Amino acid sequence: MRKESDAIGIKRVPADAYGGIFWARAHENFSLSNRRMPFSFFQNLARVKLVAATEHTRRKRLDPRAGKKLIQAANEIIRGKHYPEFELDVLEAGAGTPLNMTMNEVLANRALELLGERKGKYARIHPNIHVNMMQSTNDVIPTTIRLTTVDFSLALEKELVQTILVTEMLAKKYSKTIKTGRTHLQTAVPVTFGQELTVYAQSLRDALRHIREARQGLYELPLGGTAVGTGITTEPGYDVKVVSALRKLTNQPYYPSHRKMLHTSHMSGLEHYSNALSELADELIIWVNDWVLLGSDPYAGLGEIKLPEVEPGSSIMPGKVNPSILEALKMGCLQVQGNHDVIRLSVESTQLELNVMTPVLASNLFESQEILTHALRMFREKCLKKVKPTPRMSERIGKGFSAVTALNPYLGYDVVAFLVKKSRETGKTITSLLASEGILTKMEAEKVMNIESLTKPQHVDANLVQTIQNRSSYKKMRKRIQKFAQ
Repeated sequence: MRKESDAIGIKRVPADAYGGIFWARAHENFSLSNRRMPFSFFQNLARVKLVAATEHTRRKRLDPRAGKKLIQAANEIIRGKHYPEFELDVLEAGAGTPLNMTMNEVLANRALELLGERKGKYARIHPNIHVNMMQSTNDVIPTTIRLTTVDFSLALEKELVQTILVTEMLAKKYSKTIKTGRTHLQTAVPVTFGQELTVYAQSLRDALRHIREARQGLYELPLGGTAVGTGITTEPGYDVKVVSALRKLTNQPYYPSHRKMLHTSHMSGLEHYSNALSELADELIIWVNDWVLLGSDPYAGLGEIKLPEVEPGSSIMPGKVNPSILEALKMGCLQVQGNHDVIRLSVESTQLELNVMTPVLASNLFESQEILTHALRMFREKCLKKVKPTPRMSERIGKGFSAVTALNPYLGYDVVAFLVKKSRETGKTITSLLASEGILTKMEAEKVMNIESLTKPQHVDANLVQTIQNRSSYKKMRKRIQKFAQ
């Protein structure tokens, strides 16, 4: 063990730990959950420390040799080293001070080690004085949250784009596969399976656009604002230098905020982005709910699509197969929506010049993106690419009343409604009733109710309308219906 001191007192710290007294107190105080920040967060935090140390070394605010070792230590973390040092509980002191101070201590002690000095001997490199120079938790942590959110967002976008492209490809493949359209879970009018798939693709394209739009607000960084966004302890132009270095380092269009007080207190840009994630989850849940219905078994359900079988569906019922991929996808989406509520409430928790809920806000935001990224890949590879329409999809179209709406321009709504009711009572098809009542010939009925033509706009044959409505059989039926209405 080694002894370190702070304003509170002296504490023993494991001799081999890169973390110092602040890190030790954080471990001792906070163990509410098993939740941890992803290591990518600490890699981005190290990038923030790297550009700061580089600027301070260039301006000779840091001893050149010490600055060089500090930069080397930051690069080690960026390359993936020292992860165990950062296993801190997300539910911790407000604003993420333990996160920032642990990074400061790890970098200081690693740099000291590289200089050949003892850990904890902070004369040459001090966590607060040197590593945290011209910084504060209150500008560093919101900046790091934005950097990490953008990283996750780009990975999510890649999976979302791939899912959209596969859906659009399937929409073309099944553009002529006719099925029953439903409203209120009742027969409506014919659609194609391709049209339904196109709707899903369009909804995902809208969600993608909203995510991209919301991400634009995350490129504005408050770095250089320090404690409350006023820039106290920094020098003029420092913010421009370090943000410019981050832009080059990450190859992303970051720029220094001119509203730093806003971004240390108000986290509405992160809430806006989370809302876009929640909207994507909404669209995916709609899709899941549809396909659970369409994929239900043909004996007790609809059986219009065949979902891939990925596992047995029951511990007691042999041969049962459940829509497991869809169920997992929906669970993930529900978690995203729950996370959004935590984020929204965290944003509301701002008081005066600071939002202290940033650790739990960030953790939920990162988890939402990670869930959606993995869920989209799982759904696309294990379900979407393998789903197929069953023969029942097209067979049902001829057994229901989805085609009768096409008769409205020719016979009138009330006449068609009368025929549908009579068909249900007698068990006769609409086509046979039209023929037996003398309203339409079989050829005319087949022309008007051609299934393939009912999934898009069609010209009404005005001559046929006139022919039908001049028939005595049609006039008698209208008269009977009108008398009943009176």
